[in-house]
Amino acid sequence: MSGQLPVQSPQVFSNRRAALGEALGDRAAIIFAGGQRSRNYPANVYPYRADSHFLYLVGAAMCDAALIVHAGRCELFVVPHDEADALWHGASPSLAAIGKATGVDAVRPLSELAEAVRAAGELGTLPSADPQTRAKQCALLGRTWDPTRAPSVDTLDAPDLEVADAMIGLRLCHDPGAVEMIRSAVEATTAAHRAGMAITKPGLLEHDIRAAMERELLARGCEPAYGSIITVHGEVLHLSLIHI
Repeated sequence: MSGQLPVQSPQVFSNRRAALGEALGDRAAIIFAGGQRSRNYPANVYPYRADSHFLYLVGAAMCDAALIVHAGRCELFVVPHDEADALWHGASPSLAAIGKATGVDAVRPLSELAEAVRAAGELGTLPSADPQTRAKQCALLGRTWDPTRAPSVDTLDAPDLEVADAMIGLRLCHDPGAVEMIRSAVEATTAAHRAGMAITKPGLLEHDIRAAMERELLARGCEPAYGSIITVHGEVLHLSLIHI
């Protein structure tokens, strides 16, 4: 379980969940955070980023977590704290601490998710960007998606389309919390580009410029949204060429 908690007020996310629940009416929805992927062996993983919709509604990047919104109630299901993890990752927040930080009605162990899904009846969901999580969605919710590719709109079940329409309507207009984060991202991005321009000179290698730019992001607690594209071959779209 990730120890990261929301950096914004719980009320920001409570308001968003309430708006989603109101838009859904009697429809129950489940939103998945997504899983972590290994690099060259199981314990060495890629940097984790939770699903965007999960972050929008919860504000915390908790690996493998799931959120159920149903009848005005929001329950969060997370991987329980393991005492042995503290040696490697530091102390993890308790379920009570997660509940207080996120403002959800209840935080439960992930092992109780299947039972909660059965109790909720027909659930709508949004396909995860993570193939392994999509496979779990198929098994848990009875979907028939191809786990190796993201489902297209015409292959989604009716409950999923309802959830998608509700989320689109909710996110069409940015709330104050989203505007605050956008401004922070713009400030960090501006600083990164200025740092890259300031250091650029003939004979400098691309990775030097990349280091200068990404330092500005990391110093603000941010990460690049995608792999940095810093290359002398500007005529080639999306070529990341870093000379070593």
